[in-house]
Amino acid sequence: MRTLGSTEFAKRCGRLAEASVRFKVSQQTISNWRAGKRHPDEKHQITIESELGIPRAWWAMDPPAGPDAPEPSEPATLAEARATHREDLASAQRLIRAGLLEAQGEPDLARRANILTKLTQALGVTSKMAGSSAELTPEQVMLSPAWDQVEAATIGALEAWPDALESVAGAWERLAGA
Repeated sequence: MRTLGSTEFAKRCGRLAEASVRFKVSQQTISNWRAGKRHPDEKHQITIESELGIPRAWWAMDPPAGPDAPEPSEPATLAEARATHREDLASAQRLIRAGLLEAQGEPDLARRANILTKLTQALGVTSKMAGSSAELTPEQVMLSPAWDQVEAATIGALEAWPDALESVAGAWERLAGA
């Protein structure tokens, strides 16, 4: 049951105890993922892809035959990539929506900031999954038509916490000026 995902996870995840805390699972679960005895669920695969760069598809792929075997190639066309990742993209989008709801209801500002940071990473992953692999500057993002919707949703979610809203607004101003 060893896959390319478990092989790469074993290389990249770091120490057992640290990975356990990082991915919020038991050390035994991390050990099982590394050994290929079990695979992470969908939510954890998205997090692992975001944080360690291990594509979700690798959890279903056989590991390379030898130590110098090449990594699997990425889809050749945008259409192939979209077809390959359509289900992954839909799942990631559902998790992002759930995360926004979680952030909105979270009274602890530090935890809310952590959730929003993870959502930002997840948005980057979903952008790549959707076929937009070009890296955008903060200014380009803020000038995009979708930014108004993101800004309005974030402001709405943080209205009850003026300090958090002020902090986010300040961060946006710094990004716009960078």
